[in-house]
Amino acid sequence: MNTDIQKQAEVAFIRARIHLLTHRPFYAHLVLRLKLEWMEDCQGGLSATDGDSLFINPAEFVKLTKLQQVTVLVHEVLHCASGHLWRRGAREHQKWNMAADIAIDNIIHADAFEAGPWEQSREQWLKQHRMTLAQFEGQFAEAVYDQLPPSPPQCGCGGAAGCFKDKSQADAAERSEAEARWKANVIAAGQLAGTSAGAWSELVKAAMPRPPFHLKLFEYLNRGLGGDSDWGSLNRRCMWRGLYLPTETRTVMGRVAWVTDTSGSMSQEQLKLAFGYFRGFRDQHPCVADLICCDYGVASHKTYEEWEPLPSEFKAAGRGGTSFDAPFVMLREKRIEPRVLIYASDFYGSCTVARPTYPVLWLGIGADKGWKAPFGEIVHVPAA
Repeated sequence: MNTDIQKQAEVAFIRARIHLLTHRPFYAHLVLRLKLEWMEDCQGGLSATDGDSLFINPAEFVKLTKLQQVTVLVHEVLHCASGHLWRRGAREHQKWNMAADIAIDNIIHADAFEAGPWEQSREQWLKQHRMTLAQFEGQFAEAVYDQLPPSPPQCGCGGAAGCFKDKSQADAAERSEAEARWKANVIAAGQLAGTSAGAWSELVKAAMPRPPFHLKLFEYLNRGLGGDSDWGSLNRRCMWRGLYLPTETRTVMGRVAWVTDTSGSMSQEQLKLAFGYFRGFRDQHPCVADLICCDYGVASHKTYEEWEPLPSEFKAAGRGGTSFDAPFVMLREKRIEPRVLIYASDFYGSCTVARPTYPVLWLGIGADKGWKAPFGEIVHVPAA
């Protein structure tokens, strides 16, 4: 390795890091979590990361403008912060790398970093396939991957920034530890950055720990239903203090509609989880429950009274195509007005009905996080 070039690269790297420290504290905090290693061959490109180290080709790095050198650092830490190293699963590696790079390019644009020549190469490749970078704005790498053609150029069009050493097939304990560590890094970086604006805030939201689904559901069902005050009977827990306060009454759970997507795209594991969540909710919160299985149409509908026990196992009727409209249409035709409708699905489908009068909670089980609900709120849970 040419020592003169490496010295130039070291000066440039320090300057880029100082720029982030003074102007972009969120990204600076993340860059400081990676150990720098100079490498003449970064998988045929300019830079790469494995979640522990930042690998940079010094000869290519010094050719960039000062602000493009900053962008290289940001690009690599975004692979770690976005979890691209351990989210690939069974997806093809090179196509996944391209999808991850495209998702990062849009964050780079949103946060006004200077684009490098590697981005122009990606845009040219997308243009050849009648696509644009802008059409993937706001999408996760998984959603981008599903829309890309096969066999993209190596490492984002060759000689580009943004390669990463995949860890999705690593030991489960190692993968879990790395993912948890980077989520903690992102949260700490967000606290350091404070209220400064930036697209990075979505990464902080994604890294925040999620409450268990049943807690989110319970909060959702009780929102705005704080009950009422009853002065007819005083609160005995406060009387011994000399405080005469009314008792608090709460509205009963009422009727709940639970829809399980039983189309062919839902795996047996996803169906098992969907029915399991339904059973767990019903056991904890007795109510009149409408269990609806739906693929392209309503395949089955069973109403369980509040006192009625659930069966020992559920059968998934349907397994055809997908349409989210049918349960809403059926409830309207039968004049059933649930207190809330919970729709468990993988979100491979569309909903075209008008917003119903009752609230809707969409439960995504291993679902596409880029899917936008037409109404209601979304809660995501892993498929395994």
